Amino acid sequence: MRIKTKWITGVIAIALFSALAASLLTTALLVRGLLSNKGSRWVSLLAGQAAETLLPDNTTVATESTTKTDGITITPAAPTSRPYTPSPRPTLTAKPTPEPQPTTTAAPSASVTPTQAAPLSPQVSPGETPSLSPTPSAEPSQSAGEPLPNPHLWELYQLVQEAYAEIAPAVVRIQVVVPSKYTKTVQTDEASGLIVDEKGLIVTDASVMDIALDKNGGLLAEARIEIMVHQADRILQATYLGRDQVTGVAAFSIKNGEKKLTVPRFALTPELHVGQTVLAVGYPEMLMAEGGLTSGFISALNRTVILEDGLSIQMIQTDLKISSRDAGGPLLNLQGEVIGLTNCGLITDPLDTRLRALPVDALLYVARALESADKPGERAWLGITVLHESSFLELQRLYRFPDGLYISSVIQDSPAYVADLRRNDVIVSINDEAVSPTMDLSTFLQAQPVGTELQLRVFRRSESRVIDLVVYLQELQS
Repeated sequence: MRIKTKWITGVIAIALFSALAASLLTTALLVRGLLSNKGSRWVSLLAGQAAETLLPDNTTVATESTTKTDGITITPAAPTSRPYTPSPRPTLTAKPTPEPQPTTTAAPSASVTPTQAAPLSPQVSPGETPSLSPTPSAEPSQSAGEPLPNPHLWELYQLVQEAYAEIAPAVVRIQVVVPSKYTKTVQTDEASGLIVDEKGLIVTDASVMDIALDKNGGLLAEARIEIMVHQADRILQATYLGRDQVTGVAAFSIKNGEKKLTVPRFALTPELHVGQTVLAVGYPEMLMAEGGLTSGFISALNRTVILEDGLSIQMIQTDLKISSRDAGGPLLNLQGEVIGLTNCGLITDPLDTRLRALPVDALLYVARALESADKPGERAWLGITVLHESSFLELQRLYRFPDGLYISSVIQDSPAYVADLRRNDVIVSINDEAVSPTMDLSTFLQAQPVGTELQLRVFRRSESRVIDLVVYLQELQS
């Protein structure tokens, strides 16, 4: 039994020794093969480190790797473009390479030198000529890392630049100067403005005139208005024509001698929609050679309202952020057409900071009225704006309002304001006569003399009740 155990142990030891010797021998052979020239070429192929690649135009391109073979450092040559000339191997004789045909691929023999290594296919055996298939090279359209230009953005940039270049000469700077009667101090205010016609009619935001007007709306005797125009080489003195309290537009007239003023293009029937890109342009500040451009979007279109003179207005609301110096400048579409005047329009809540623009049709209407000799100052006014019939009927279906005129805004210090008429009130009767949403308020007021007393019955939405108010019509002040 003891002899049999020793015999089994000896057999196992011999088997283990034989396996270990075989493993060591196999490893030595593999290492020797890898360290040989042929083995290094195979390693280079497996690692994607070929020294030269034949291109379709018979030129060679060096690789980007460095290997060591038998103590010799093989460094790839710098990228070059030269006719490919096959060279014989150090240990093998290369077969002649046939001339390349239009429909075939040339197969030159590869060579290995201390400075380059030829790519071999794994199927090539010693004594055979390797075949290299040309690989088409795609030339990039631009440098690596540089983003591709978006054609739509490029077109947008061009439109903005062209729109600004076209409108800039028609935008002016308005400076109101009011010297003090009792001290040497001077009170000033600034805004931008827009040239409306070649004769020198200019419009702007009427709030710039607040420091220069008396309580009756007349211009103070010591006040002066200075206009800076791009084409003029001097400051021009302007004549104040008046302002419209409802729309907040002021008008001036200048004379520029024989120089022709630039007049912008007006979009008389613009197609406006929420999300539309718009531009606002103001006159640049003194230390700026050019500028005053702001871009944004139309954020809302107000419901159409009717003024007391019958004019329909749909105010434009935007997300633009402009300074007070740029107020009164034009609002443009991307075609460079004027679609409105910034910071003008119907009176809103004092805390509402959203930028609004008076549409161009109302702007031109008010400007011509202020320019003409027949100014709207001899008629009675109430001081409200009402919703258009279609807009009111839509709200009436939702909120069950009674029939009447829905007040959309009340002008500060107007007869309606003094009588406590409020925004969102509904006038249901005037002098005990029922009012319908189709009533022509303009025609009614034109027939009333200044000082007329009106008995109004009003549905107050905020209190859900009907109240009676008395209003005395006053003379419309410019």
